[in-house]
Amino acid sequence: MKKQTKVKICMLTATVCLLLLIVCSCSYSGYKGEYPGAYTLVYTQVPDTRGARFLGPNYDDPQILLLETDSIGRALYLYLEDTEGPLSLVIVQKESEDTVYFYPEDSAISFRTPDRIYDLYEKKLPDSELLSLYNELCSAEELSAFKELNDWGKPIDEIRLDSAAITRPGIDNPWSYRKGKVITPFFNWRDLMLDLAVKNGHNVPEGFLNGNDGMNIYDSYMATDKYGRELHYIESSYYVYSEEGVYPESYTRYYLEMLAIINPDGSFDPDSFMIELSDKCDPDDEIRELKERCGWNQPFGEVGK
Repeated sequence: MKKQTKVKICMLTATVCLLLLIVCSCSYSGYKGEYPGAYTLVYTQVPDTRGARFLGPNYDDPQILLLETDSIGRALYLYLEDTEGPLSLVIVQKESEDTVYFYPEDSAISFRTPDRIYDLYEKKLPDSELLSLYNELCSAEELSAFKELNDWGKPIDEIRLDSAAITRPGIDNPWSYRKGKVITPFFNWRDLMLDLAVKNGHNVPEGFLNGNDGMNIYDSYMATDKYGRELHYIESSYYVYSEEGVYPESYTRYYLEMLAIINPDGSFDPDSFMIELSDKCDPDDEIRELKERCGWNQPFGEVGK
Protein backbone atom coordinates (compact mmCIF):
# COMPACT_ATOMS: atom_id res chain seq x y z
CA MET A 1 0.00 0.00 0.00
CA LYS A 2 2.84 2.37 0.92
CA LYS A 3 4.62 1.46 -2.30
CA GLN A 4 1.52 2.33 -4.36
CA THR A 5 1.23 5.65 -2.51
CA LYS A 6 4.87 6.47 -3.27
CA VAL A 7 4.30 5.64 -6.96
CA LYS A 8 1.23 7.91 -7.07
CA ILE A 9 3.15 10.73 -5.38
CA CYS A 10 6.03 10.36 -7.85
CA MET A 11 3.61 10.38 -10.78
CA LEU A 12 1.82 13.45 -9.43
CA THR A 13 5.15 15.22 -8.85
CA ALA A 14 6.30 14.40 -12.37
CA THR A 15 3.01 15.68 -13.82
CA VAL A 16 3.25 18.94 -11.88
CA CYS A 17 6.89 19.40 -12.96
CA LEU A 18 5.93 18.75 -16.58
CA LEU A 19 3.11 21.29 -16.43
CA LEU A 20 5.42 23.87 -14.84
CA LEU A 21 8.01 23.20 -17.54
CA ILE A 22 5.42 23.68 -20.28
CA VAL A 23 4.10 26.93 -18.75
CA CYS A 24 7.60 28.33 -18.17
CA SER A 25 8.73 27.41 -21.68
CA CYS A 26 5.72 29.27 -23.07
CA SER A 27 6.55 32.53 -21.30
CA TYR A 28 7.72 35.61 -23.22
CA SER A 29 10.00 38.13 -21.54
CA GLY A 30 9.04 40.98 -23.90
CA TYR A 31 10.01 42.46 -27.25
CA LYS A 32 13.76 42.39 -27.87
CA GLY A 33 13.84 43.78 -31.41
CA GLU A 34 15.19 47.09 -32.69
CA TYR A 35 11.88 48.95 -33.16
CA PRO A 36 10.28 49.27 -29.70
CA GLY A 37 8.51 52.51 -30.66
CA ALA A 38 6.69 50.92 -33.58
CA TYR A 39 6.00 47.84 -31.45
CA THR A 40 4.35 49.96 -28.74
CA LEU A 41 2.40 52.00 -31.28
CA VAL A 42 0.88 48.87 -32.82
CA TYR A 43 -0.56 47.43 -29.63
CA THR A 44 -1.97 50.81 -28.55
CA GLN A 45 -3.71 51.37 -31.91
CA VAL A 46 -4.49 47.95 -33.42
CA PRO A 47 -7.07 45.83 -31.52
CA ASP A 48 -6.35 42.14 -30.97
CA THR A 49 -2.59 42.60 -31.02
CA ARG A 50 -0.94 40.29 -28.53
CA GLY A 51 2.58 41.63 -28.97
CA ALA A 52 4.26 38.31 -29.76
CA ARG A 53 4.17 35.42 -32.21
CA PHE A 54 3.00 32.16 -30.66
CA LEU A 55 4.96 29.38 -32.33
CA GLY A 56 3.76 26.60 -30.04
CA PRO A 57 4.86 26.04 -27.39
CA ASN A 58 7.12 29.11 -27.45
CA TYR A 59 6.78 32.81 -28.17
CA ASP A 60 8.96 35.01 -30.34
CA ASP A 61 9.07 38.67 -31.35
CA PRO A 62 6.61 39.81 -34.04
CA GLN A 63 8.05 40.67 -37.42
CA ILE A 64 8.62 44.42 -37.84
CA LEU A 65 10.21 45.89 -40.97
CA LEU A 66 11.23 49.52 -41.43
CA LEU A 67 9.99 50.40 -44.92
CA GLU A 68 10.70 54.10 -45.34
CA THR A 69 11.46 57.39 -43.60
CA ASP A 70 10.59 60.91 -44.74
CA SER A 71 12.63 64.11 -44.61
CA ILE A 72 11.19 65.00 -41.18
CA GLY A 73 12.19 61.69 -39.64
CA ARG A 74 8.82 59.94 -39.62
CA ALA A 75 9.07 56.19 -40.08
CA LEU A 76 6.78 53.76 -41.90
CA TYR A 77 6.79 50.20 -40.52
CA LEU A 78 5.28 46.87 -41.50
CA TYR A 79 4.06 44.62 -38.65
CA LEU A 80 2.99 40.97 -38.65
CA GLU A 81 2.34 39.05 -35.46
CA ASP A 82 1.28 35.77 -37.01
CA THR A 83 -0.35 34.56 -40.18
CA GLU A 84 -3.77 34.35 -38.51
CA GLY A 85 -3.73 38.03 -37.58
CA PRO A 86 -3.73 41.24 -39.60
CA LEU A 87 -0.82 42.74 -41.49
CA SER A 88 -0.45 46.33 -40.24
CA LEU A 89 1.24 49.46 -41.53
CA VAL A 90 2.06 52.10 -38.92
CA ILE A 91 3.60 55.55 -39.03
CA VAL A 92 5.63 56.81 -36.09
CA GLN A 93 5.71 60.62 -36.10
CA LYS A 94 8.72 60.72 -33.78
CA GLU A 95 10.10 58.94 -30.75
CA SER A 96 12.48 59.38 -27.88
CA GLU A 97 14.19 56.75 -25.78
CA ASP A 98 11.07 56.11 -23.73
CA THR A 99 8.13 57.64 -25.68
CA VAL A 100 6.57 57.13 -29.10
CA TYR A 101 4.47 59.88 -30.75
CA PHE A 102 1.73 59.36 -33.33
CA TYR A 103 -1.57 60.64 -34.69
CA PRO A 104 -4.19 58.62 -32.78
CA GLU A 105 -6.68 56.62 -34.86
CA ASP A 106 -4.79 57.65 -38.02
CA SER A 107 -1.43 56.01 -37.40
CA ALA A 108 -2.25 52.44 -38.52
CA ILE A 109 -3.99 50.59 -41.31
CA SER A 110 -4.47 46.83 -41.27
CA PHE A 111 -5.21 44.10 -43.79
CA ARG A 112 -6.49 40.56 -43.41
CA THR A 113 -3.95 38.00 -44.52
CA PRO A 114 -5.09 35.59 -47.26
CA ASP A 115 -6.36 32.14 -46.31
CA ARG A 116 -3.58 30.49 -48.27
CA ILE A 117 -0.96 31.37 -45.64
CA TYR A 118 -2.98 30.33 -42.57
CA ASP A 119 -1.53 26.82 -42.56
CA LEU A 120 2.12 27.81 -42.28
CA TYR A 121 3.50 25.72 -39.43
CA GLU A 122 6.07 28.24 -38.25
CA LYS A 123 3.67 31.18 -38.76
CA LYS A 124 6.62 33.29 -39.88
CA LEU A 125 7.29 34.64 -43.35
CA PRO A 126 10.70 35.42 -44.83
CA ASP A 127 11.15 39.19 -45.24
CA SER A 128 10.89 38.88 -49.01
CA GLU A 129 7.51 37.12 -48.76
CA LEU A 130 6.33 39.58 -46.13
CA LEU A 131 7.13 42.47 -48.48
CA SER A 132 5.44 40.66 -51.35
CA LEU A 133 2.33 40.21 -49.22
CA TYR A 134 2.39 43.89 -48.30
CA ASN A 135 2.59 44.89 -51.97
CA GLU A 136 -0.32 42.55 -52.73
CA LEU A 137 -2.63 43.82 -49.99
CA CYS A 138 -1.83 47.55 -49.91
CA SER A 139 -2.40 49.43 -53.15
CA ALA A 140 -0.36 52.47 -54.15
CA GLU A 141 -3.49 54.60 -53.69
CA GLU A 142 -4.06 53.31 -50.13
CA LEU A 143 -0.44 53.91 -49.21
CA SER A 144 -0.51 57.43 -50.63
CA ALA A 145 -3.71 58.27 -48.73
CA PHE A 146 -2.27 56.82 -45.52
CA LYS A 147 0.88 58.91 -45.85
CA GLU A 148 -1.11 62.05 -46.60
CA LEU A 149 -3.27 61.46 -43.53
CA ASN A 150 -0.07 61.37 -41.49
CA ASP A 151 1.43 64.53 -43.07
CA TRP A 152 4.22 62.56 -44.74
CA GLY A 153 6.97 64.95 -45.78
CA LYS A 154 5.34 67.90 -43.99
CA PRO A 155 5.97 69.43 -40.55
CA ILE A 156 4.50 67.51 -37.62
CA ASP A 157 1.16 68.84 -36.39
CA GLU A 158 1.82 68.98 -32.66
CA ILE A 159 -1.89 69.51 -31.91
CA ARG A 160 -2.74 66.11 -33.38
CA LEU A 161 -0.01 64.26 -31.52
CA ASP A 162 -0.64 61.63 -28.90
CA SER A 163 2.02 59.56 -27.17
CA ALA A 164 2.59 56.32 -25.33
CA ALA A 165 5.34 55.18 -23.00
CA ILE A 166 7.47 52.60 -24.80
CA THR A 167 7.08 49.27 -23.06
CA ARG A 168 7.87 45.63 -23.80
CA PRO A 169 5.27 43.67 -21.78
CA GLY A 170 5.95 40.01 -21.17
CA ILE A 171 3.56 37.07 -21.40
CA ASP A 172 3.46 34.55 -18.56
CA ASN A 173 1.76 31.68 -20.36
CA PRO A 174 -0.40 30.91 -23.43
CA TRP A 175 -3.56 32.07 -21.63
CA SER A 176 -2.35 35.47 -20.45
CA TYR A 177 -2.72 38.83 -22.20
CA ARG A 178 -1.44 42.36 -21.55
CA LYS A 179 -2.55 43.82 -18.25
CA GLY A 180 -2.94 47.50 -17.43
CA LYS A 181 -2.81 49.15 -14.02
CA VAL A 182 -6.59 49.35 -13.61
CA ILE A 183 -8.47 46.41 -12.13
CA THR A 184 -11.02 45.69 -14.85
CA PRO A 185 -14.52 44.27 -14.24
CA PHE A 186 -13.39 40.91 -15.60
CA PHE A 187 -16.03 38.81 -13.85
CA ASN A 188 -18.71 41.13 -15.27
CA TRP A 189 -17.39 41.04 -18.84
CA ARG A 190 -19.64 38.15 -19.82
CA ASP A 191 -22.93 39.85 -18.92
CA LEU A 192 -21.79 43.24 -20.21
CA MET A 193 -20.68 41.81 -23.56
CA LEU A 194 -23.81 39.73 -24.03
CA ASP A 195 -26.07 42.67 -23.13
CA LEU A 196 -24.39 44.78 -25.80
CA ALA A 197 -24.45 41.92 -28.30
CA VAL A 198 -28.21 41.49 -27.87
CA LYS A 199 -28.73 45.27 -28.23
CA ASN A 200 -26.74 45.10 -31.47
CA GLY A 201 -28.97 42.37 -32.89
CA HIS A 202 -27.02 39.19 -32.08
CA ASN A 203 -29.22 36.12 -31.78
CA VAL A 204 -27.47 34.76 -28.69
CA PRO A 205 -28.80 31.34 -27.57
CA GLU A 206 -30.57 31.22 -24.22
CA GLY A 207 -27.93 28.89 -22.80
CA PHE A 208 -25.35 31.67 -22.97
CA LEU A 209 -27.70 34.34 -21.69
CA ASN A 210 -28.66 32.35 -18.59
CA GLY A 211 -25.07 31.27 -17.89
CA ASN A 212 -25.46 27.57 -18.62
CA ASP A 213 -23.06 27.65 -21.57
CA GLY A 214 -19.47 28.65 -20.91
CA MET A 215 -17.54 31.47 -22.59
CA ASN A 216 -13.81 32.11 -22.68
CA ILE A 217 -13.13 35.83 -22.35
CA TYR A 218 -9.83 37.51 -23.25
CA ASP A 219 -9.03 41.00 -21.95
CA SER A 220 -6.02 42.82 -23.41
CA TYR A 221 -4.86 46.29 -22.33
CA MET A 222 -4.17 48.74 -25.16
CA ALA A 223 -3.58 52.33 -23.99
CA THR A 224 -3.80 54.88 -21.16
CA ASP A 225 -4.92 58.51 -21.42
CA LYS A 226 -3.51 61.54 -19.57
CA TYR A 227 -5.81 60.95 -16.59
CA GLY A 228 -5.36 57.22 -16.11
CA ARG A 229 -8.31 55.87 -18.10
CA GLU A 230 -7.48 52.62 -19.87
CA LEU A 231 -8.59 51.31 -23.26
CA HIS A 232 -9.03 47.52 -23.43
CA TYR A 233 -9.82 45.02 -26.17
CA ILE A 234 -12.12 42.19 -25.05
CA GLU A 235 -12.88 39.11 -27.12
CA SER A 236 -15.23 36.17 -26.66
CA SER A 237 -17.53 33.98 -28.74
CA TYR A 238 -20.74 31.99 -28.66
CA TYR A 239 -22.13 29.11 -30.70
CA VAL A 240 -25.39 28.61 -32.55
CA TYR A 241 -26.15 24.95 -33.23
CA SER A 242 -28.05 23.72 -36.25
CA GLU A 243 -30.52 20.84 -36.03
CA GLU A 244 -29.63 19.72 -39.53
CA GLY A 245 -25.90 20.21 -39.13
CA VAL A 246 -23.44 17.34 -39.12
CA TYR A 247 -20.05 17.58 -37.40
CA PRO A 248 -17.92 19.61 -37.97
CA GLU A 249 -20.64 21.89 -39.34
CA SER A 250 -23.16 21.33 -36.55
CA TYR A 251 -22.67 24.85 -35.23
CA THR A 252 -21.60 28.34 -36.25
CA ARG A 253 -19.22 30.32 -34.04
CA TYR A 254 -19.87 34.03 -33.63
CA TYR A 255 -17.13 36.25 -32.26
CA LEU A 256 -17.73 39.17 -29.94
CA GLU A 257 -15.01 41.80 -30.24
CA MET A 258 -15.40 44.82 -28.00
CA LEU A 259 -13.48 47.87 -26.86
CA ALA A 260 -13.98 49.30 -23.38
CA ILE A 261 -12.66 52.29 -21.45
CA ILE A 262 -12.28 51.91 -17.68
CA ASN A 263 -11.69 54.78 -15.23
CA PRO A 264 -8.52 54.63 -13.08
CA ASP A 265 -10.55 53.62 -10.02
CA GLY A 266 -12.10 50.71 -11.96
CA SER A 267 -15.47 52.42 -12.39
CA PHE A 268 -17.34 52.81 -15.68
CA ASP A 269 -20.66 53.91 -17.12
CA PRO A 270 -22.40 50.67 -18.20
CA ASP A 271 -24.36 52.55 -20.87
CA SER A 272 -21.38 54.06 -22.66
CA PHE A 273 -18.06 52.47 -21.71
CA MET A 274 -18.12 49.61 -24.25
CA ILE A 275 -18.51 49.45 -28.02
CA GLU A 276 -18.59 46.50 -30.43
CA LEU A 277 -16.14 46.44 -33.32
CA SER A 278 -17.70 45.86 -36.70
CA ASP A 279 -14.26 45.27 -38.25
CA LYS A 280 -11.12 45.09 -36.13
CA CYS A 281 -9.01 45.80 -39.21
CA ASP A 282 -10.82 49.14 -39.55
CA PRO A 283 -11.55 50.28 -35.98
CA ASP A 284 -10.72 54.00 -36.20
CA ASP A 285 -14.24 55.47 -36.22
CA GLU A 286 -15.40 53.21 -33.39
CA ILE A 287 -12.35 54.03 -31.26
CA ARG A 288 -12.99 57.75 -31.82
CA GLU A 289 -16.64 57.38 -30.86
CA LEU A 290 -15.82 55.45 -27.70
CA LYS A 291 -13.12 57.91 -26.65
CA GLU A 292 -15.48 60.84 -27.17
CA ARG A 293 -18.21 59.15 -25.11
CA CYS A 294 -15.83 58.40 -22.26
CA GLY A 295 -14.01 61.76 -22.23
CA TRP A 296 -10.64 60.39 -23.28
CA ASN A 297 -7.85 62.84 -22.35
CA GLN A 298 -10.33 65.20 -20.68
CA PRO A 299 -10.30 66.11 -16.97
CA PHE A 300 -12.99 64.12 -15.16
CA GLY A 301 -15.02 67.22 -14.25
CA GLU A 302 -15.27 68.21 -17.91
CA VAL A 303 -16.53 64.92 -19.35
CA GLY A 304 -19.78 65.45 -21.22
CA LYS A 305 -19.51 69.23 -21.30
